Amino acid sequence: ELYNGEMSEAFHLYQDETNPVTPEGAEDIKESTKKSEELLTEAAASPGRHLMFSHGAFLRIMATVAMGGNPNCYRRLKLDNCCGIIVKFYPNPPNQLIALNISA
Repeated sequence: ELYNGEMSEAFHLYQDETNPVTPEGAEDIKESTKKSEELLTEAAASPGRHLMFSHGAFLRIMATVAMGGNPNCYRRLKLDNCCGIIVKFYPNPPNQLIALNISA
């Protein structure tokens, strides 16, 4: 019953791209977006190449932010487990997502 009612409704609210409702105890999309913006700004200001590791949801948010898109739509990007992204930085964002689903 939980999956047909309360849990199902919570999942749909969380998936909403206009006004997502974050489950209790999870990081809010606004917090993740702010962290990704700060990280991208720091990386763009530092010369050289950078290697960053994180979980898939954050990498998808970061890719969406790097491209100047709506972070609430990060679920549209498909990123496999243990894979990464490549971002090319420009003096004035948006930046460019060069590759998605890079594996070792």
